Amino acid sequence: MVAEQPASHRVRGYSLHLDPTEPRLIAIGELDIAAAPDITDALARVDGRSARLHVDLSGVSFCDTSALEPFVEATRRRAELGQSPIAIETTSPAVDRLLELLRLDGHPLIDVEAWDRIAPPKPTRIVDFRSPRPV
Repeated sequence: MVAEQPASHRVRGYSLHLDPTEPRLIAIGELDIAAAPDITDALARVDGRSARLHVDLSGVSFCDTSALEPFVEATRRRAELGQSPIAIETTSPAVDRLLELLRLDGHPLIDVEAWDRIAPPKPTRIVDFRSPRPV
């Protein structure tokens, strides 16, 4: 059975197809921050399965780090449950480029440790040294 995201999401430029029997997630289009909640929901549907989750990103024309984060978090959950990791089977040039820039390329399994090395630092307090008096 293939579960497809509602048509309203395809208007945004992406669609996700989940086959929970394998399990396999196929993403098509532009994956960015708008797609992240739907990716999270799709991955949560296969939580608790011991089979390796296969991901096909060959139809992705754009991908940013906010769309990769749900895959990393799902990999963490699966590891905590003693389940097999997420395997990215196929990618597109856009995904390949992002993985190369983040130095996450070269292995089909999601590398959580590599992700943690490139994770943005936590916000720090900004100190304003300007004088409050008008000049």
